[in-house]
Amino acid sequence: MPRKVANAQQYLDAALRKIESRALNRKDVKWSEVREHAQSMIEHAMKPSEAYPAITYVLSQLNDHHSFMKTRDGRAVAFPSDVKRTFDDRSLQPTLRKGTGGILRSDASPIGHVVVSGVIGDKYKLSSYAQNLQKQIKLCRAHGVSGWIIDLRGNQGGNMWPMLVGLGPLIGSGTLGYFVYGDIFIPWYYRQGLSGVINARGECVNFALSNGMSDFIDQSPMAVLIDRNTVSSGEAVTISLKCRTRTRFFGERTAGLSTCNESIKLSDGAQLFLTTAAEADRNKRVYSSGIEPDVTIEQGEVPCGAPNDPVIAAALQWIDSAR
Repeated sequence: MPRKVANAQQYLDAALRKIESRALNRKDVKWSEVREHAQSMIEHAMKPSEAYPAITYVLSQLNDHHSFMKTRDGRAVAFPSDVKRTFDDRSLQPTLRKGTGGILRSDASPIGHVVVSGVIGDKYKLSSYAQNLQKQIKLCRAHGVSGWIIDLRGNQGGNMWPMLVGLGPLIGSGTLGYFVYGDIFIPWYYRQGLSGVINARGECVNFALSNGMSDFIDQSPMAVLIDRNTVSSGEAVTISLKCRTRTRFFGERTAGLSTCNESIKLSDGAQLFLTTAAEADRNKRVYSSGIEPDVTIEQGEVPCGAPNDPVIAAALQWIDSAR
């Protein structure tokens, strides 16, 4: 039997209940005022789709800059014209990039450069993505690199789990970070081609790669490159590299969407992507508004990966001193 679709009032009420009970910033919202304004926006609405502007208005009042809504066919729902989103406009600038990683300084002390881009897609695309990251690592190991540069600049996010599996053999097995729900810390992990979370039900696998490379121990210096366009899942991967020994972060502060979104399906097939948790590193330090680099370097107009890339130059200098 097909699921019954609610009318506009029922639809808004159902969405509001989910948002008010589960949103990360729910305690900071004046719900009586927000509900009253949302109700006024559907005064003449009949269909669920006519309640979309009211729902996106409510999401904007959470002030997490990460929650959003998509229609049944995957289109993002625009925010009402009277709502001003306050995203940090630094994150709206594209990252110029040259090259896709490889070996830097192929001399007696080569350095491995692994570029970690954002990714979304089906199971085949995600598997290919993770395999490609591991191929980059294998190539670097074959050259006997004595240090690593993990380049997350321009990583616009998407699915964090294949990113962790792709880098996993280099990062190492274990808990890499936590999703933080109030006082509850839910660990995320990587182990032998698997990534996921450990919650009350036990170990949940969110992504698995068969026939990938084995985990190995590498304590060489690692420089992690980040910028204003390192966003969402890209920030979660950044956090996963925190607390690793002999690791230093270079570039610019990340976009500030270092929070976890939960997908909530509504009665007409539309989805809320609701920010429900903050993110913390292995030592349970919470990053609620982005990650600051250890060494701040402005990229300027130089494309990432170019021969005169100032961030890579600083990273190489540090790796030389840390070996």
